[in-house]
Amino acid sequence: MMEVLSNYDFTMIQWAVVIMTSFVVGIDKSGLPTLLIIIPIVAQILGGKLSAGFLLPLLVIGDIFAVIYYKRHMEIKILLKLLPWAIFGVMIGLFVGGLVSDAQFKMIIGIIVLICVFLLIAKKDSLSNYLSEKWYFHIVMGILGGFSSMIGNAAGPIMVVYFLSMNLSKNRFIGTMSWFFFVLNLIKLPLYAFVWHNITLESFQLNLMIFPLILVGAFIGVRVVKFVPEKSYRLMMIGVTIIGAARLLS
Repeated sequence: MMEVLSNYDFTMIQWAVVIMTSFVVGIDKSGLPTLLIIIPIVAQILGGKLSAGFLLPLLVIGDIFAVIYYKRHMEIKILLKLLPWAIFGVMIGLFVGGLVSDAQFKMIIGIIVLICVFLLIAKKDSLSNYLSEKWYFHIVMGILGGFSSMIGNAAGPIMVVYFLSMNLSKNRFIGTMSWFFFVLNLIKLPLYAFVWHNITLESFQLNLMIFPLILVGAFIGVRVVKFVPEKSYRLMMIGVTIIGAARLLS
């Protein structure tokens, strides 16, 4: 462990943030969205692309917990509509993501998410029913989700808007989104490691050192989620998404 620590020139505060990241991933994957709070901070410590590579193995571990825990709550029809286009978005992000700066990308995604959230609030179920019936909605949101996930693990706000528009119950919302990210993140792993080279031996050693906290965060998160009513959960997801989108714009 000390050898791993010596490879990183972190302050005590930075170490606290890096270690806390694992705990936050666990909470996020339990159904309480908190990841966008920590992503910009980790990016400042490790750098944009390297921070994405550091986070991805932790996200996959969190995904495994989520799909096991919420395995009975999944809408396979929605995933079949969405995943092919999301994978296409990942491929776009792989080859052309370097043409857009981090700041420009975050601004574009943030604006799109805020517009979608505003429409959801303004039209509520009428918009949800309208969008869910349009074939192009699944294509556009899938591509945006895959692209933003590949660039910086920043697909959370977009996919929250998408799954909210499907009018899923709380557990089906969490379960379906968990499977979506599990599949997508598994596809990204070899691309990060062997094409972008932002999953390194040192970053993976760091992952191994802190990943048990994912289980602690997930254990706490699932118990909190149980006590959140359906309507309150939807409002909470909209609120956190607005905060996440504003964070992308900052």
